[in-house]
Amino acid sequence: MTQSSSTPPRVMFSAGEASGDRYAARIHQRLTQQFPDDIESRRRLLTIPRVVEDPVRSQTIVDQIKEIEGQNGRQWRVEQARIWILSEDFASHYTQIVRLLQENLLASPEDRPSHLLLAAAYEKAGEVQRALTMYREAMQRWPDDVRIITRMIQTLYQAGRDEEAMQMLERIQARDLHDPEIRKLELQGYLRRGASAADSEARRDALDSASEILRELVRQDPNDTQAGLRLVSTLAAQAKYEEAQAVLDVVKARDPESNSVVVAQVQLYS
Repeated sequence: MTQSSSTPPRVMFSAGEASGDRYAARIHQRLTQQFPDDIESRRRLLTIPRVVEDPVRSQTIVDQIKEIEGQNGRQWRVEQARIWILSEDFASHYTQIVRLLQENLLASPEDRPSHLLLAAAYEKAGEVQRALTMYREAMQRWPDDVRIITRMIQTLYQAGRDEEAMQMLERIQARDLHDPEIRKLELQGYLRRGASAADSEARRDALDSASEILRELVRQDPNDTQAGLRLVSTLAAQAKYEEAQAVLDVVKARDPESNSVVVAQVQLYS
């Protein structure tokens, strides 16, 4: 279907998006010609993997946004930082990334994307404490933003600060902030605690909590093979072999040729 020159850029982009990202280059050219001052569609193009993975194309789009906004614009800085963070040349651009995002935050402290990208840059550079500081500041501004909460907890796990992560999860539970990603982070914490606890009672409690979450995930999605197999291994660690076998039988019936299922069966009684 041919789009007329009067078609709004968002509609044109959506039509191409539905057809697949192989049309991104064509749409980009048409947008450049027909909507020379449109920023939103260019930013949406930068969410397409094929575009982001092409450094020349993605940089061209950022340069166009910068030309539209001007040197002091905010959006081109966000997108420039994003593609540099994702690029293989991250290390060589790190100082520039930090400078661009700090300039955005100095001009607009409520700039959420710049907060998150700066934290991600610090994290990727191995500056974990700076990343955590940024996430904490962001959580003070946007306490119910699940993206911020999950990134903060994942960073704590990566830093080996499991107890701090679990304490944060307990505070979130007290606020009745329910989200599947937060639930999975709770599971991760209990599994990590179960694997590392020196005290047998602490290990038992952690594995009990982990298996309960896994049962819940399997009830919600019986086709989730990964959750099913994790439940099998967790039950086996608790010496609950009959229940583990029953769960494994269900998974096996659904996917009998899976190598993971075969491995789980062998490990269950090894």
